[in-house]
Amino acid sequence: MDIIQKHILLVEDNPADAELIRIILTEKKHSAYLLYVKERLGEAMDFLSAHKIDLVLLDLGLPDSHGVSTIQTIKAKYPFIPIVVITGNDDENIGIEAVQMGAQDYICKGLIPNHYLTQTIEYAIHRQDSEFRLRQSEAKYKSIVENIGIGVALINQDFTILEINTCMHQWFPRINLQTGVKCYESFTFFTNGSPDFKNCPVAKTLKDGKTHKHTAMKGDITYQLLSSPLKDGNGQIKGAVLLVEDITERVSVETRLRQAQKMESLGTLAGGVAHDFNNILTAIHGFATLAQSRTDTRDSLSDDLSEILKAAQRAGDLVKQILTFSRMGDSEKLPVRMDLIINEVLKLLRSTLPSNIEIINLVNKTQETVLADPTQVHQIMMNLCTNAFHAMEETGGTLQVSLAQVSREAINAEDLTPLKDCSHLKLMVKDTGTGIPPDLMESIFDPYFTTKGIGEGTGLGLSVVQGIVKDCGGEIVVESTRGKGSCFTLYFPISKTGSASVSTPARMEHWAGTENILLVDDEPSILKIGTRMLNMDGYTVHTEANGHAALGYIKKHHDRIDLILSDMTMPKMTGLELAQRLLELPFNIPIILMTGYSHALSRARIEEAKIKAIITKPLFMKEIMPTIRKVLDQTALPH
Repeated sequence: MDIIQKHILLVEDNPADAELIRIILTEKKHSAYLLYVKERLGEAMDFLSAHKIDLVLLDLGLPDSHGVSTIQTIKAKYPFIPIVVITGNDDENIGIEAVQMGAQDYICKGLIPNHYLTQTIEYAIHRQDSEFRLRQSEAKYKSIVENIGIGVALINQDFTILEINTCMHQWFPRINLQTGVKCYESFTFFTNGSPDFKNCPVAKTLKDGKTHKHTAMKGDITYQLLSSPLKDGNGQIKGAVLLVEDITERVSVETRLRQAQKMESLGTLAGGVAHDFNNILTAIHGFATLAQSRTDTRDSLSDDLSEILKAAQRAGDLVKQILTFSRMGDSEKLPVRMDLIINEVLKLLRSTLPSNIEIINLVNKTQETVLADPTQVHQIMMNLCTNAFHAMEETGGTLQVSLAQVSREAINAEDLTPLKDCSHLKLMVKDTGTGIPPDLMESIFDPYFTTKGIGEGTGLGLSVVQGIVKDCGGEIVVESTRGKGSCFTLYFPISKTGSASVSTPARMEHWAGTENILLVDDEPSILKIGTRMLNMDGYTVHTEANGHAALGYIKKHHDRIDLILSDMTMPKMTGLELAQRLLELPFNIPIILMTGYSHALSRARIEEAKIKAIITKPLFMKEIMPTIRKVLDQTALPH
């Protein structure tokens, strides 16, 4: 095994002493040392600059240097090379002084047993290496403490701050370590300046020796304070280390996450509520329609029933708005007639806004379309108009909505560079409310930003509006004057894919039929009103209250069924599952699904299950009868 030799530099002007040391260190055939000898300090310094040396054996009486200053000369330039002093004076004070100056040890000439010299050299090298590693560790620790972005303070048993890092000093510059300041006097934002503050984590740690945590605010900043015990080798508490972290952003993110989860829960709740509420509305509207059909139009009862039907229609529109916020997944863009959707929203708002808010409709009728999701356009209008209402809620005012086509030249003149070089539809929603403060203008489109109180707003409205507009290739511009109101101007590029398809209800006499319809729904009122309404138009109806019963009936009486009209959401077997099970049977019976929450039915799933149509609840018969008739006419199954 090869021996790794240590390189030793002996600085000694006495040849006899130098020779003695050479013999001691290199007398073995395989010596662990390689010795270099220099007689002067100057020569030794030059040698050190050109060679890697593990240890210096240094005589303090040299021709060009004398005394402990020789140690200082070497240490000043080579602080990490261990030095062992060799002195001819057996004076303990000189040895102590040499060690204080940086030498690892000292040896008296004439009293150097062979083993003692080698032990001293090995010990000096080892100790110097240990000190070097310790300094590295301390430097690493200090670097970590200084750069972790967390305030650190060491505190003794009587609450005196002994040391803080740079971060802590930046946050609390008034801490002066020279005055023996107490921690409770420095962190008054949570201690109130008292050592008896019940939530002080340091006081708790010093009392029970455990780690404690506390959260407190200083102005707009939220701090988390974590106190851990400092103990001696016997486990006795000697103080505490206090870590202070700025968690303002974390708290904000957690708040946003909770808000997002809340919105997701509300979306799920909306779907469930919509299903049940649409069933109720279907019954209200259906039975009111039946009652009105048996009432003389000149009777006041007919007018009362008309009001019930109008209210049911408005309630159905309201449910659709609730579901707008619960829809998930990518939206499907279609050519949309914005004037029709805007007028629909304004019609709904007239019955919901207080009488002290006047609506001015300046929407121009246009055949031009934009590529958008109709429900998202609806959502834009509801959000903007709702915000306008809140701005005028206390004082009242005017809500003005306009829609007009603007040419590409006009767009270019307004220098709206993000817009496409084409004609646009320009939507303006203007109110005479309180206006937006200038310092908030840059934040209004930030997600979760809201000036409303807790529970009064989500802060999602305008960010959602901006996202929809941008997704359509448009732009949104805001102008606002404090105390005079706000104006939101939205630009949508006009679609070149053609006009929107507008379905026209079939004439009344074309709704009727003599076919057999299987009606499946778990809601008794839907089965009852559906049967009566379909019977009135000549259809023969059989009803089942669930998918399993319906499947059993189909297997036995498939030759008596021309169409299946099934609810989507039912216990045990959904309408979609019924449609999928129907594909396994050798009967080509068309199926229509009824649902109040259709977003879960993707186009792919509808096509895969061979579903002929989707009817949205609440079921208003004048709207669903044309669909039923159309599917039957397309299928025309022989018996």
